[in-house]
Amino acid sequence: MKAKYLLFLVSIILFWSENTRGQCSGGTSFASVAAPTGTVATQISTCNFAGDYNTISSVVAGRTYTLTASPTACITIHSGSPTGPVVAYGTSPVSFTASTAGTYYMTINTNCTSCGTASTCITTTITCNSCGTAGPCSGGTAFASVAAPTGTVATQISTCNFAGDYNTISSVVAGSTYTLTASPTACITIHSGSPTGPAVAYGMSPVSFTAPTAGTYYMTINTNCTGCGTASTCITTTITCNSCGTTGPCSGGTAFASAIAPTGAVATQISTCNYAGDYNTISSIVTGSIYTLTANPASCITIHSGSPTGPVVAYGMSPVSFTAPIAGTYYMTINTNCTGCGTASTCITTAISGMTPLGLETINLTGKNESGYNVLQWISSSEFNADKYVVERSGDGINYTEIGFVKAKGLSTELGYQFEDLQPADNIAYYRIRLIRNNGSSASSNIIAVERQFAKDVEIVKAYPNPATEDLTIILASKTESAYQLTLSNLNGQKVFDGNQDVQKGLTYTSIDVSDFRSGFYLLTVSQHGKNIATHKIIIE
Repeated sequence: MKAKYLLFLVSIILFWSENTRGQCSGGTSFASVAAPTGTVATQISTCNFAGDYNTISSVVAGRTYTLTASPTACITIHSGSPTGPVVAYGTSPVSFTASTAGTYYMTINTNCTSCGTASTCITTTITCNSCGTAGPCSGGTAFASVAAPTGTVATQISTCNFAGDYNTISSVVAGSTYTLTASPTACITIHSGSPTGPAVAYGMSPVSFTAPTAGTYYMTINTNCTGCGTASTCITTTITCNSCGTTGPCSGGTAFASAIAPTGAVATQISTCNYAGDYNTISSIVTGSIYTLTANPASCITIHSGSPTGPVVAYGMSPVSFTAPIAGTYYMTINTNCTGCGTASTCITTAISGMTPLGLETINLTGKNESGYNVLQWISSSEFNADKYVVERSGDGINYTEIGFVKAKGLSTELGYQFEDLQPADNIAYYRIRLIRNNGSSASSNIIAVERQFAKDVEIVKAYPNPATEDLTIILASKTESAYQLTLSNLNGQKVFDGNQDVQKGLTYTSIDVSDFRSGFYLLTVSQHGKNIATHKIIIE
C-alpha cells in the first residue's frame, strides 16, 4: 500500500514539473530583426543576456523558423507581445511554424524550470527552414466573391476557378477558424487587406486559418506553392467555418464602466466589480495599436467596434488581444462562457493594457496628370521607423517596377510627399508606394491609375533652374513628333534666343546657355508657323 502511495506521489510531482517547466515570458527588450526570407541564418545578437527578449518582425504565416542560443539556453517564443500566447518553448534550438503573419518575441532564460537570468553573453540567431522551398503566392485575376459562412456547412465559392485566380471572402469574423479547399488539389494562399496583402496562411489544399481581424480576406489559387504556377483546369473551391456553431462572439449587455485606452504598456483597470452580462466602453483607441483585455476570474470577452453590437474585432476566453483596425471607441462584452454567453452576478475585475508598435504607417496615395507627366502625392499617417518611400509603376496593374524613391522625413506624423514621373506610360500607368522601414520590413499604399493627357499639342513641362544663371534646362511634352520654334525674349519683346527645336512624342529635353544674358524677367515661348502655343516665365540672375 505504501509503495502504491509513493508511486502516486511521484507521478503527481512529475506531472506538476512537466506542466510548470518552460513558457517563460517578459524580460528586458534587447535586439530587433526582420525574419529572414532565405535559408541563411540571421544573427540577432552576439551578446544577449538571459532575461532579455528579442523582437522578430515580418514573420510569414506558414513558414517554419528555428531560433538558437549559444551557449545553450531556454527559449520561449510568444506571439502578439513578450507575454502573449506561447507558440513554442524549450532548450535551444527551438523551431516553430508561424500560424499568423506578424511579430513574434524570443524570451531567453538560463533554464526552462525557474526561468533564470544571467549576465553571460549569449549569441542568438534565427533561420527560416522553409524559405526558398515554398512560399505564399499573391495577386492574380479576381474571380468569385462569397460571404464567409456562419455555420459549419461548407459554402461553395466556385465550380470552375482557374489556377492564377483569387477569390474574395467577405464578412470574416475575428477569432473564427476557416478551412479553404481546392479540388483538384492546388496551392492556396490566404491574404488579408488585399490580394497582395499580408499572407495569413498558405499551403497545398486544404488550408485552415484563424482570422486575426474581422473583414475581407483573399484566396489565391495556384498549381503549386513553389513556382505559383497557373493553369486553365477547372478547380472547385469551398470554404468551411470550423468554429461556427461551437463558440462565437457575444454581444450587447448592460453598460457598466468606461475607460480611456492606455498609451503605454502599464495596464489600466476598468472595473473591480464587473458582472458577466455587462459591457465596458473603451475610448481613445489608436489605429494599429495592440491591446489586451483581461477579466479575472477568467471570462469570455468579445470586443466590438462602433457599438456594443457592432462588428466583432476579437473574442475568446480572457485574456484577449487585438490590433485596432481603426481609431475610436470599442466595447468589451463580458460573459461566463463563449458558447452560451452566460451571465452571472460574481464580481469580475477587468483591465486593459496596450502598446503602439513602431512602423504601422498607413499611406494614402493620390495622383494626377500634368501636361504629359504624372504627379504623385501621398500622406503617411505616421513615421516612427521609416527609411524611404519607393515609387513603383506598372503598365498592367500586376507587375511593378521601381522608378525612384523619396527619403522619409523622420519621426513625425501626417507627413506629405510628392514625386514626379516625367516619363510615364503612353496611356494609363498604375502606381503604388512602398514604405521601407529601418528594420527591413515594408508597407504598401493603395494602388492608383493615372491616365496621360495633353491639353495642347506641345507644352512646357518644366524649365529649371528658375532663376537660372548658366544653363536653362527645358522639358517639352508633345502628343506627336514635330518641329517647333523656341524663343527667349525680354519684357520689351527683344529676342535673346531664337532656334528650331525638334521634339519627339512624349518628353524632349533641351537647354539654353543664358550666362551672357542680362539679369531680369524673360518669356520662354514655343511656337509653330508663327502661332504661340506655350509660354513660361523665366528669371535670369
